[in-house]
Amino acid sequence: MKNQLYTFTALLFAAVIALPCASFAGKKGGGGEIKGKIEQVDTTAKTITISLKSKGKKGGDSGASSDTKTFTVTDSTKITLDGKDAKLADLASKMEAKVTPGTSDNTAASIEATTKSKKKG
Repeated sequence: MKNQLYTFTALLFAAVIALPCASFAGKKGGGGEIKGKIEQVDTTAKTITISLKSKGKKGGDSGASSDTKTFTVTDSTKITLDGKDAKLADLASKMEAKVTPGTSDNTAASIEATTKSKKKG
């Protein structure tokens, strides 16, 4: 009986710890990072649009679809290009990018862009 109580308490504790952590995980990728190709950079509106590729649905739709997500870039957004500090104006369409959303899903906390796509060895 004691062992069952300890097991139940341990599981309850794990659930209480895991639930708040899961809410910070985001919808795309681990840690809320969103990866894709830059589709558009608007330095006037201070936005960046990322093209996301998603796998086709199981059971019929074998093709991949492409969605886009637009982020607002703020003064506190950390931008890097090929690992070096950059500005929004340095980014261009077709570059690979990883965006970490900020406090709002529509703002970017950080943008990591690369000029070359990584080749698998």
